[in-house]
Amino acid sequence: MTTTSTKDSMAYQRIPEEGNDDLSSPQFKSTKYEAALKILPWILFAITTTAYLLSWYQHWRHPSSPCFDETLLNAPIVWQESLALIQNLPETYLSNIDGDAYDIYSMHNPDVEGAWEAVRYEHITAISAEEMAHLPGRRKTAELYGQEEGYAVLLEVFHQIHCLDSIRKGYFGNATHGPIRGFEDPRDHADHCFSYLLQMILCHADVGVMTTRWIESHQDFAANFNVTRQCRNFDVIRQWSEGRKAKYDTPGQIAVQKEGHM
Repeated sequence: MTTTSTKDSMAYQRIPEEGNDDLSSPQFKSTKYEAALKILPWILFAITTTAYLLSWYQHWRHPSSPCFDETLLNAPIVWQESLALIQNLPETYLSNIDGDAYDIYSMHNPDVEGAWEAVRYEHITAISAEEMAHLPGRRKTAELYGQEEGYAVLLEVFHQIHCLDSIRKGYFGNATHGPIRGFEDPRDHADHCFSYLLQMILCHADVGVMTTRWIESHQDFAANFNVTRQCRNFDVIRQWSEGRKAKYDTPGQIAVQKEGHM
């Protein structure tokens, strides 16, 4: 009986086969771990490559230079609009001096006031609480007037235009240009605008190149002012501001509008 039993057990003994090891055996677990280690570098490589490609794509879509990174401003319009729409617009500066492109903003234009008025925008722009939280330096701004939700801001470009137009009217003695609110002496307003615009020029530090021409009679170079360069699309910016226009004007704004000046 013992002999038969031993033979039977030997007849049914499992024969090890290659690739058919017990899945719970330490040997299989070790092999699985080693396989994972071999795959891990490729996974890390794929992640790194994907991150690099995404970074390159973002840089391509939102170009910036070492001198100036648009996204550092955290301006709400940069969140909503593609930078390609805002700033990829080639334009040639207008100048009557060179005679190449008529300057519509010059006093020699019969409709010069209309040309300046077309680029002015003197309304409050509304932003959300989330947008305010991302303003540079975590700066706070006043809540919108009336029952409207949100916060009141002004885009710098429109204040710059306002300042420059005020100086222009004062210089050329525009009779329709009334007193400036907030300044008892008009010279104080001009002084503010000169300083403000200078600081804007220093801040943005335009590094565009102006070509020159030789003036034989003066034995010197003269600049060509009809410079072609890449500009922001002012129409897109203005449309964005108009779409964010505050619903309610303040009593002070209404009074200024009745007087016909800012």
